[in-house]
Amino acid sequence: MDRSAALTLITSWTQSPNLIKHMLAVEAAMRALARHFTEDEELWGLTGLLHDLDYEKLKDTPEKHPSLVFAELEKQAV
Repeated sequence: MDRSAALTLITSWTQSPNLIKHMLAVEAAMRALARHFTEDEELWGLTGLLHDLDYEKLKDTPEKHPSLVFAELEKQAV
């Protein structure tokens, strides 16, 4: 999955503008950490970007978080 597809997924799953801002901020932090540790910046960035994708859907059952993210990524063969 590329960043454009991830952003499309986020905007279709997430209602809260603040949650979207949070996911974008975590993406930026993860990219910086990847650079610092000489790791895959794209993978780390996408991980940060998508980490709370299912938060709104599972906010009453946090123990299931991030199961819906995994299921969606498997469905898309990512």
